[in-house]
Amino acid sequence: AVRISAISSFGALLQTDWRSMLLTPHESTFEPDMVDWTCINSILQATSDGSNSGIRSAACKAIGNIYSECIDTPDIENSSSTQKKTIPFCDAFAIHFANNVCNKMEMAIADANASVRSMAIFAMGNVASAMRGRSENSEIYIPTIKKFFDPVNACLDDRDEKVVGNAIRTIGHIAYFVYSPMYLSSVLGENAGIPNVFSLLLSKLSSKVELALCDAIGESSRDFSWKQRNSAKKHAWGACMSIGTLLSFSNMTKLIQYSVIETTLNQLFRCIQLHNIVHEKISASSAASLLKLPCSLWLHCSSNCGAIGRGLATCFGFINQRADKSSILSEIKSLTKVMLSAANSEDFCIMFLNQDDIPFDIEQMYQWLVSNDMDVYIFDKISLALEHKRVRSVLDVSVAQMFLTRTRHEHKSPCKSAESLPRKYSNGDESDDDGD
Repeated sequence: AVRISAISSFGALLQTDWRSMLLTPHESTFEPDMVDWTCINSILQATSDGSNSGIRSAACKAIGNIYSECIDTPDIENSSSTQKKTIPFCDAFAIHFANNVCNKMEMAIADANASVRSMAIFAMGNVASAMRGRSENSEIYIPTIKKFFDPVNACLDDRDEKVVGNAIRTIGHIAYFVYSPMYLSSVLGENAGIPNVFSLLLSKLSSKVELALCDAIGESSRDFSWKQRNSAKKHAWGACMSIGTLLSFSNMTKLIQYSVIETTLNQLFRCIQLHNIVHEKISASSAASLLKLPCSLWLHCSSNCGAIGRGLATCFGFINQRADKSSILSEIKSLTKVMLSAANSEDFCIMFLNQDDIPFDIEQMYQWLVSNDMDVYIFDKISLALEHKRVRSVLDVSVAQMFLTRTRHEHKSPCKSAESLPRKYSNGDESDDDGD
């Protein structure tokens, strides 16, 4: 118990503490060969202590916290309040430390004890998150993290709920080192099976979301205990965030079937549709993930699947219901504008045809479009959708007349042109972000 407490205390130390502890006498640089690794190496060694699983677990957690504190925390001490905070320590130190952690976690992640596995996955998630953040400031290459993808992916099916929870979180961080163009091989043959693994991973994460949603509406095939239900909620909001990361890899979404993307997005939309029933963190993480998706994904989906149509119906339904009461209303409004920019007439057809399943008030939608001064090309596409036979059969003629009148009014305005491109894409700027 004393050793466990002592090891845990190291995980609570601040960056300034580690600066003092790691620097050897008469040295002022954090180059790996100038650092005193004694303390960190002793903790790393404890991750494989064969006599006590509690010590192994505490050591893995401590290493994860130490890495985040040293590598991921902005260097406040050496940054003025008016300057951008710099990244602490040097790249060489970060890479050397990461490689040492990876070497030890490879054994810990396969430990027979669930707590050790969970904390090893937690530590690797912290390493991957910190190194991803650092790579945005300096192009560094660290392939050792990539080898943890398969073990962490396998842990999504672990029997222990905490192991699964940390695997859901960590897989989103490690994905950058697998699917980003910097790490993905340019040799077609080497990538042959990657789209299938990517699709399967999205399906696994979607199933975590679906399980929580089905339980919330009483359609689950399982009888959950309170503990299991609480874990399912945590898994769901974690899965929403990891799904958002995966779908932001534009180079990968182009390689998988539209049906996989559509099914995955529909689960995120359901989280918003059921916002009054599910835990607020689930709907919040879903909205955050959808909003950060690159515009190129929405353009990729337009006309090729029904995701945008159902997404717009979901957003307008939410806006109708919540007025100004929801903490995620601003995100939903921003998401609505993004999807409107990417939608075409077929997407609007799907939106109108899904009104029974995903209710929204068309007149309130119209008023929202007008009050937000939406571009004329959006009214053009809606009007074109309203001329479709399937849509005319389910909507009142007055609805079509309302939009057609507005479209004619917009065309007469000297400040707007039906020929204009969406403002978001007028410079050909289709974001191709590669992950979060």
